[in-house]
Amino acid sequence: MRAVSVIMHASSSDEARLLLVKAKVAEEALQAVMSADINTEKDEATRIRATLASANLCGREERSILSTAPEMLRAIGETIVHAFHGTEYHHIKWSLAGVMLPLFNLSCSDSNKK
Repeated sequence: MRAVSVIMHASSSDEARLLLVKAKVAEEALQAVMSADINTEKDEATRIRATLASANLCGREERSILSTAPEMLRAIGETIVHAFHGTEYHHIKWSLAGVMLPLFNLSCSDSNKK
């Protein structure tokens, strides 16, 4: 979980994003987390963090790993609603700024607008 949190925060930095994309972190590490079985609220929070990081890293691409995962796009939407209202979602009080950058990145891809 902590590794995913570090990647999520680093993915919002332009310099770190370039290195993470070059290392194929979204495709190799984060995709495994997003497709893992969810047994607890903590697992779901980790999956949301992995989704937000993936959106930062490859959300602008037309065929990103998120463009084929509508349930993860819905999770981002739910996270934004809770961040906007200042309520906890999966035991985390998400910051609105932290979830809007991934949403912006996803909005750049035409395949995510369908």
